[in-house]
Amino acid sequence: MAYVKTIWKNRIVERPRTYQFQQNADGTVTTTPQEGAITETGTPVNAVNMNHIEDGIVAVNTENSIYVAGGSANAITVTTPNGDYTYTQFKRLSIKAAADNTGNVTINVDNQGAVPVLKYDSSQLPAGAIKTGKVYDFYYDTTNNCFFLIAKASGDATAADVLAGKKCSTDFGDIVGTMDLKAENIKEGITYAGIIGILIPAILLAGDDIILYQNANQVSSISSIPQAVGAKITTNITGTVRITFTIFSEQSVASGYGQIYKNGSPIGTLKNSANLLTYTQDFSCNKGDIFQLYLYCTAAGWHAYSNLFKVSILKDTGMISIS
Repeated sequence: MAYVKTIWKNRIVERPRTYQFQQNADGTVTTTPQEGAITETGTPVNAVNMNHIEDGIVAVNTENSIYVAGGSANAITVTTPNGDYTYTQFKRLSIKAAADNTGNVTINVDNQGAVPVLKYDSSQLPAGAIKTGKVYDFYYDTTNNCFFLIAKASGDATAADVLAGKKCSTDFGDIVGTMDLKAENIKEGITYAGIIGILIPAILLAGDDIILYQNANQVSSISSIPQAVGAKITTNITGTVRITFTIFSEQSVASGYGQIYKNGSPIGTLKNSANLLTYTQDFSCNKGDIFQLYLYCTAAGWHAYSNLFKVSILKDTGMISIS
């Protein structure tokens, strides 16, 4: 409970410091105040008011003192000099930890009873949140009957997320970074933490030098609307690719039609022929793009065929996957 100060008032009378003297038989004198009209009685200087001041001083000292934790790593005990700490709303407590906690933590002050220690979000402290020799501040909460750890840092970073040799404070305590940045892992032209990157990102460049995928098995579609045939090609990096395919039909009077689709939508030029012909076209791509050949024939009941589907580039990046 917060300290409630006393509003001290002066005594105001008509005749201050005025007394009547009466001579006693034993030679002593009795003085009787003769103050006249009393305007303000004032605040008495008595044991109640003086002890209230003393209690306030003790409370301030208690909340601003640092106590060495007793008990165990997870069941902490604290003894204050006067032994009269009370569990009241927002009352603070500071302790110097004697051990690293390994699990949920409780605090028992002056044998008032063990209550849990919680984080600001009402969750339990994780193992290692309290470190030996460090000072921690708490406040008591009557609603939850617990001590809340007063947050000084938060976050879920691990050592691997922080540059090697650098330190930071998190919800789990202080950590020392282990992330070892190297020039070959930083993009060329980028400087990070004083390290100049030399990594040249791989890209796909359309061309005929390297065949990334080729299927010479004949595929067909009897549909009169575009139908996907053969493998799906997924690009794992950006750039351009060259796709070559053949198209023909099983009769000269009806053409077979073929077109490249990207991510389920037509993107290439629609090609058609009744006789075997080969078409080539370059396409831009991003990571995760899916390319596939679609075929159909205009004559109902007749097939459109392809006996070649090839993906090639200028240099071998090896950055596609086949499904």
